[in-house]
Amino acid sequence: MGSNSGYGTAFKSLGSNLFTNSKTTTTVVIGLTAIGISLLLVTGGLRRYTVFITRPPRITSISQDENLAFAREINEQISSHPLVQQLRNDKGYEENRVYPWLREETRKYNLTAGTLLGKGRLSVPPVVFFSKEKMELLAFLHLGRDLCGHDGIVHGGLLSTIMDEMFARTVNPYFPHENGATAYLHVNFRTPCATNQIVKCQCKVTKLEGRKGFVEGKMMIFDKELLILDANALFLSVEKLEALKS
Repeated sequence: MGSNSGYGTAFKSLGSNLFTNSKTTTTVVIGLTAIGISLLLVTGGLRRYTVFITRPPRITSISQDENLAFAREINEQISSHPLVQQLRNDKGYEENRVYPWLREETRKYNLTAGTLLGKGRLSVPPVVFFSKEKMELLAFLHLGRDLCGHDGIVHGGLLSTIMDEMFARTVNPYFPHENGATAYLHVNFRTPCATNQIVKCQCKVTKLEGRKGFVEGKMMIFDKELLILDANALFLSVEKLEALKS
């Protein structure tokens, strides 16, 4: 039955258990019902069993609507902030969302654009402003409740991942193929980052040297300008990055 292949195993298991003590011929009748599958066993006309095996619950449109409403709320919080409005009015900065280049078929395999994107995690795609002239990038993103290391505190590894990604977006436009790979990433954690809040990343290219691009930056709590971490990294220009296979 395709996706209902598990039902066959259930039938076999149920049948094995119910038939063990039966001394007469057993007839099995299987029928599809509105709530699942009805299994009717008739033993010698004297015993009858009806077993309902229900399908797994489906994702409802209500939960999807709730996610969309939450995403709209977070987007509004970011968009209404004076700094974001100022950057939108500054012709020296270009605004974009982080993942426009990802094809739909590969997006689901991407850590930050697929696996971690959604309510409770990276609630919305980061809002990013980039100035090629200033060699600078600012990004705003919401960190949800499900990203903890210590309870209520965002995992430091995730914060490092976010900075690595923002650094790459800052320096890659200056490489011949607009693609780079991280050679090293140094992160200094200054303040524990609580979940369920918006943070700001500020990144800047400090030096370009051949295939090398040096970047530094910081992450702050959005409204309080409280420093969460500062970091620096070295990226190497690559045409295409491929994994080595054993």
